[in-house]
Amino acid sequence: MPRTFRAPQGVLRTLILAYASRSPVNGVEIARSVAKDTEGRWNPSPGSLYYLLKELKEDGLLLEMKQGGERRYICTHKGEEEMRKAHTMLKEMTLRYLDMLRLLARMLNHDDYKRIEEVKKILSPF
Repeated sequence: MPRTFRAPQGVLRTLILAYASRSPVNGVEIARSVAKDTEGRWNPSPGSLYYLLKELKEDGLLLEMKQGGERRYICTHKGEEEMRKAHTMLKEMTLRYLDMLRLLARMLNHDDYKRIEEVKKILSPF
């Protein structure tokens, strides 16, 4: 089984806002989505996830609603604004990581270097 990883600080917070901006979600759905989207390499701990849901609600970034006997969360306008700011920061961070990967790939394998160059071209306009 592939090794799990720890995400950089702020990533789970931003993912929660992103999932909640699409439709009302609960903690279990968020955890499953993260695990699925990372092919099982990242399973956020319930403690981290529910702590952030509570914090985001208290900060006015999420609205809690009861639906079918369970708590569900949806992003507020303030939360969507926060998500847009985080998106910019995460994009910049991703481009920095790609620069490092490009450097490593150049030393290791020319074909990987070319692939990373293509990914960076795709990401740069965003």
